[in-house]
Amino acid sequence: MPLVTDEDHALISRLLSLCILSYAMPQICRFVEKDSERDSSIPKDGKEKNGMMFQMRLLTLEMVLERSPQIRHLSTGQFDPCSIDDECISSSFFDFIHNGLGPFLCSRPMSNAISAGCDIYANSGSADLLHVLSMAISGDISLSDYSDIAGSDENGNEVKFKFSDRTKNLVAKRLSDFLQISAVQRGKLVHVVTNSLVLPKINVPQESSSLLMNGILHFRTALKNFASCALSIHQGVDARRGLVWSAIDSECFAHSEMKTLVTSLVSNKTKHFRGQRNCRGTWLQSPRARELGIKRVRYVGGRRDVDSTLQEQIAYQRSLDSDLCVHCANGDILSDLILRYNGARMYADGTFTSQALAELTIAIATLLGQIDNTNELEKIDVSNLPTACTIASVLDAANALFYFLLGDKDKEEMPEAQQLEIGMKDALLECVIQLLGSTDRCVAISSSSLLALAASYENATRVEAMQLKVVARLTIMLEKSSRVDDYRDVVEVLSRRSHSFAKSVSECLMRVFKKSNLSHNTITMNLRLLSLVATAQPLIVSSVIGDVHKAVGAQMGNAEIAKQWTALLLTCFGLQYVDKYIAQKQSIQISDALTKVRCMWSRFQLARHALSNAQFQVACDLFEGYLLASVSSAPSYIWISSLSLIARSEALLSKTGLGYLSRAISDLELTVTKIHSLPRAASFQIEFLLLRKDFLQLCLVVTNLCAEMRLTNFIGSRTSRQALHQKNVSKCFHMLGSRYFSMYKRYGFFTSQHTQSTIRSQFALCRFLGDAARKVFSEKHSKATDETDNFPCGDLCRIQVRMIQKFRSDLLGRIDKMMEPSARSKLLLDIIDVILRCPNPFPKCFTNLKTIPCITVQIAMKSQDTQTFAALSLDQSLSRARLGQPLQIRLWGVLPEALMRNSLSQFSQIIATFTFSLTGPLQRDVDAEDLVVEKTSDAEDFTTSATSDLLPNYNADVRFVIDCKCPAFQRHGYYNLELKLQIRDIRCGEYEVVSNLTDKSIVIACKPTS
Repeated sequence: MPLVTDEDHALISRLLSLCILSYAMPQICRFVEKDSERDSSIPKDGKEKNGMMFQMRLLTLEMVLERSPQIRHLSTGQFDPCSIDDECISSSFFDFIHNGLGPFLCSRPMSNAISAGCDIYANSGSADLLHVLSMAISGDISLSDYSDIAGSDENGNEVKFKFSDRTKNLVAKRLSDFLQISAVQRGKLVHVVTNSLVLPKINVPQESSSLLMNGILHFRTALKNFASCALSIHQGVDARRGLVWSAIDSECFAHSEMKTLVTSLVSNKTKHFRGQRNCRGTWLQSPRARELGIKRVRYVGGRRDVDSTLQEQIAYQRSLDSDLCVHCANGDILSDLILRYNGARMYADGTFTSQALAELTIAIATLLGQIDNTNELEKIDVSNLPTACTIASVLDAANALFYFLLGDKDKEEMPEAQQLEIGMKDALLECVIQLLGSTDRCVAISSSSLLALAASYENATRVEAMQLKVVARLTIMLEKSSRVDDYRDVVEVLSRRSHSFAKSVSECLMRVFKKSNLSHNTITMNLRLLSLVATAQPLIVSSVIGDVHKAVGAQMGNAEIAKQWTALLLTCFGLQYVDKYIAQKQSIQISDALTKVRCMWSRFQLARHALSNAQFQVACDLFEGYLLASVSSAPSYIWISSLSLIARSEALLSKTGLGYLSRAISDLELTVTKIHSLPRAASFQIEFLLLRKDFLQLCLVVTNLCAEMRLTNFIGSRTSRQALHQKNVSKCFHMLGSRYFSMYKRYGFFTSQHTQSTIRSQFALCRFLGDAARKVFSEKHSKATDETDNFPCGDLCRIQVRMIQKFRSDLLGRIDKMMEPSARSKLLLDIIDVILRCPNPFPKCFTNLKTIPCITVQIAMKSQDTQTFAALSLDQSLSRARLGQPLQIRLWGVLPEALMRNSLSQFSQIIATFTFSLTGPLQRDVDAEDLVVEKTSDAEDFTTSATSDLLPNYNADVRFVIDCKCPAFQRHGYYNLELKLQIRDIRCGEYEVVSNLTDKSIVIACKPTS
């Protein structure tokens, strides 16, 4: 299907529309007729009879309908559209739309191309298919419903779209009344089309009156009518989802759909019994998890309908109706609209985000005002008040919108429009802070997540103003609520951004611990929340750790409390640098806590936690003393012993620094060898260890260079061996940092924030040491690059980042050309020794052996003088192109379902980068030596890229199709074509993905035009 031309795709669309008509109107007798002309232009595949050339041509949609005996001889009163006599025919219809229509609709976007059939009048096959689907979906629509439809252009200005005379004629003849299709079949058809249909972007006003646009208008009107009179909640939600997804694809109706959904959420006071599978009040999920779940509905698909008989289909349809919350369904659709329409932060539609912010601010304020009128938040379920899941749905939609509103500028520096937007954001956050105190858990979780997202990227001044209000509300809830886990998101983020917030929360939790008669579950959750604070501010929590032990020490007999207490100690003591006497005291406390943990799985969890919090000695004791003797298989033994060796090596390195450097390198080499022998893939672990080993080797090289400089008290001349080594070591650190960044680009999409922050910290450490080495080993005064402002907000609390900032300001800034070389070398040695002794947490996902899915892609190419694409392959000996002719490349592939399910961020775009490099001439003397190609211009090597949205999935893996126009080759010869695939998430982060063409190239021979 990716290589099918637009004309052939339009022809297939017309054939599918005729197939639907042949089922719904079985009395139709003809779809084609013969066209006879004495014309030499008639194709050779025509049939010759009596000297006359005949060619079959498809009739237009109007001609097919007008010639139907069913329409010509029956009146609407004599026909029952819901009567079904043959169950086998009905079952075949289900199979057709499920296995034929659905996969075709999601294969590629529709187009305005004219079908390849020989018609009297030019018709778009895609438009015909939309018209037929609309007539099948809409049972009874009056002509008055086909008035002008409001939409918007690229600038957000309102535009009125008018129906063409052709569409009005189709409606005026009431042809839908003659379609033999039941209500159940209409519902199934809406479900399949909604989850499969892909529409192209409509350029306004150029394509406002196109054939395809009129088909879209007809289709949307039919869905609106179906939604208003749907027989079940599930069918109504399917129709509403189809309206929103068609608005996202065409980019013409997103503004109106957003306003409609917000209004529906606020005004709908329908009550329901809790128990629905999608209700926020029943199944508590974080907004991030729910966003990923919404994405999977579009791109991964849901349950496959394997039932084939009509009775089973009806029973399955009825089973869905009682299992759906309409408030949460509308909230999910609204969140999906905001996320997919904006795409990524830097490319978001500013007009749309401003309108959505205004609508959601008014909606949340309205809902809060309805609650406040009762003066009691506990009466939220009173009949005239909104349900809790309604409020949570609006909050989650606002959470989705805030991905595209994040900024860190001061209000005074912004233009007036942006200042107004900031004012609306502040008003919305004021309402959310009040909702943080709701007794409904789903409202509290959604409020906490929204405040955490807002605080993640705001500047320090705004964060401090926000945290004061949050603390006031949160203190009340922590002291009286037993479900403190609901506030994890906001506590984690604000503790990282604000020192005073972390101190206030720690003091509040300390007051809670001092209360009597606390349940074990309450103590466990409060300890878990205190651990989150300790992750960001370990010194603050360490100051109250003794009082916490006095308050909960009597409850240590409970296994879960003992585990959480041990985890708290590991977090507090592992993320700070202390002298050896304090470290010994802390080690005794941890050892006493570990003796109270009996479960082997809990011990493995604590060992993994210790590894990610730089408590390597504790991790080594757990791996060697408890876990290694309890494994039951050879691969598990190899894996646990490898983790033990890593922990022991890092523990000795943190104690002795430079003294254990050579031995640590040997231990890492042995560990990598052992992990290579595991049957499961461990690419992330191996690459991380190899980078760590290279980092230690470079530190060893710098140590030797510094020792030589201390002995000679001399910096070598520019051409000396010593100077070359000193110059290269700085470059090596920078190259190692680039390798860390490349690793972040490959694995960051599938890893947690802790893992991403760990890799970014190692990248920053390599860049810092590269700058430090260049400045120490340089005779001239060179200013080190200051990268303090480039650190992400989430990394500023890590000890490595704080150490880099301290070294840059206090040590490197004092180095000048007057400092003796021996003093410089001593300073650099001390810096490296402190870095090696500094706690170096391992990524959290390091103990999880996970295989990164590979994408299967194919490439086809065509030049300006060809009409069809020619597939390129690695197995193909050679691909050919013409000199001076632009190329068009089409890339298509499949995203494995595992990739979608393992992703930890919302995304919808694939970026393909094609690199062409000239490698050799077309002809050469076989007796000559190897020829080096001399490149005369930059045009001989070029890179081009293109992006594409993902196509929806219907009972298959996710697909994508990318078209890219490449410039013409300027010189004949052999070119290597290399491909790099990336994924862009909603934060505008771009991550590399592995494909079957990664690190491979396709050879293209460019010849002169003959």
